[in-house]
Amino acid sequence: MMNQNPQQFTFSGNPVARLTKALRTPRQLTAIRALANRRRIDEDAECFALMKCQVIDLTIWAASAFIDWLQSEHFTSAVKVRCVGCKAKMSPHSRSRLCFYCVLGEAIAA
Repeated sequence: MMNQNPQQFTFSGNPVARLTKALRTPRQLTAIRALANRRRIDEDAECFALMKCQVIDLTIWAASAFIDWLQSEHFTSAVKVRCVGCKAKMSPHSRSRLCFYCVLGEAIAA
């Protein structure tokens, strides 16, 4: 199971599925990819850092713990997005790397 302390991630057991019936479900894989995209991280790199395996090899239980980790408050508060032009704070859900004012300045200069 996952440790309740959000500062540390521990999963007791082998996260790699040896049988196909223990393999993560397609819904879990979709949820992991959606959460990773929302947080702007590479899901395979994060999974490897935590569990030393790829997302596609996770068991049902390890995938569930990984989803809980991606949804945790510790992880969401760690996301800090800044504009590459003026270093202003931006929403973590922004699709642009520039804030509104930097984009507007580039449009006026062009």
